[in-house]
Amino acid sequence: MYWPKFSEEKFYEKLRRAKKRSGVSCTYIRWSKQAGLKLYRSKRERDEVVKRQRIAAEHRLGPRVGEKIEIDVVDIGNSWNCEEVSHRVLYCYFTEHVKIVGDSRWSDRAEDNLRDKLAKIGLYCEDLHGDNVGRRGKSIVCLDFGSEGCYLKKRRRK
Repeated sequence: MYWPKFSEEKFYEKLRRAKKRSGVSCTYIRWSKQAGLKLYRSKRERDEVVKRQRIAAEHRLGPRVGEKIEIDVVDIGNSWNCEEVSHRVLYCYFTEHVKIVGDSRWSDRAEDNLRDKLAKIGLYCEDLHGDNVGRRGKSIVCLDFGSEGCYLKKRRRK
């Protein structure tokens, strides 16, 4: 898969214009035809999500994962006639863009099937619904690997 190059100029333009999809812990921005950018406020959260998504992607149960990026963001506001400057870092990564299934096309049977496949590889995702799953070719993949609804259980060695 071709991964796009990151540029801060394009990032700010996309941030201003893009239709952003926000979940509990991340924001998704469509970056190109093939890729999106997921943004987190916590480096630890981003790294844990990437770890879980990579495992799913290796088994074709999640979108492929690209480069990790850290962005210094400076906000300049004007409150009480005083300039306020705040600084924060956003922790991001590129992910393969996958079309969302949507709740109207999502069934309990499909949910059980995907949940079982994920459990076989040690991923337990409890927040599977039409907006958290996508279609990649003919297969259904999980899109939400956030710690609120997804965790990794290590397998016992025999």
